[in-house]
Amino acid sequence: MHPILFTIGEIDIRTYGVAMAMAFIVNIYIMGRRSLKDGLDPDLALNTCFWIIIGTLLGGRILFIITQWDKYVDDPISMLKLWKGGLVFYGGFLGSFLAAVLYVKVWSKKKALPITDLFSPYVGLGLAIHRNFGCFLNGCCFGRPTDLQCTIPGLDTTIHLGANFAANHPGSKLYGVNAFLHPTQVYEAINGLIIFYALLWWRGKRKNHGELTALLLCIYAVNRFIIEYFRGDPVRGMVGPFTTSQFIGFLVFAAGIAVFLYSRKYGMKAGEEERGTPSSPFYR
Repeated sequence: MHPILFTIGEIDIRTYGVAMAMAFIVNIYIMGRRSLKDGLDPDLALNTCFWIIIGTLLGGRILFIITQWDKYVDDPISMLKLWKGGLVFYGGFLGSFLAAVLYVKVWSKKKALPITDLFSPYVGLGLAIHRNFGCFLNGCCFGRPTDLQCTIPGLDTTIHLGANFAANHPGSKLYGVNAFLHPTQVYEAINGLIIFYALLWWRGKRKNHGELTALLLCIYAVNRFIIEYFRGDPVRGMVGPFTTSQFIGFLVFAAGIAVFLYSRKYGMKAGEEERGTPSSPFYR
């Protein structure tokens, strides 16, 4: 666990925030370059990225507050203290989609599905970067105890496949300092890579815009539903027998199916984009 990357004076630079920033920077650059190949306006893509960042932060924070309402009801000012942490991925995930669609469809009067398809594979890449470095080093989103081990052939060495965190880690306080926990942060990173490569593969096979968006929603919902069974942090809340994320996953999967059916029936054919010429030197 290494939540603070380094300190400048009295200011702590947190690993979680740096990893999130790096995920955004990498994806913004790649998506800008890709927008030219897809025949999309890279300036529209860049502007949409700004609103995606806003939607991610607001959506992630709002869902965290909802799941932790008892903690904030007596101290509403603390809701604004984003620098102290407290984001839920599903909230940021849905918030970013809502912000992108509103900006592209409502404000810019453009078709939204070509833009969301442009972003979709790189959501997986960003997830892999952020979960692997941000969440794992921060120590959040940890798993339940596991006894999984492996023995290296030829060596009398047994390796635990779980993660053992420091004594002050919430998982250590909950399950004991000697507990090995499922590295669910790494599982989520692997989920991100699955999404990234699956959508890159499908990108060359799609018929209509919207298919990549639909696959992103469906794949993430299914994989996250499974990973939730290995999670051990109790702060996410429950909806009946399901965690909050599993319950949201039902809705996200249904939305993915709906988007896929819509794209096949009404979506713009891939390759029929309105080509734009970039005015920003960022992509030249």
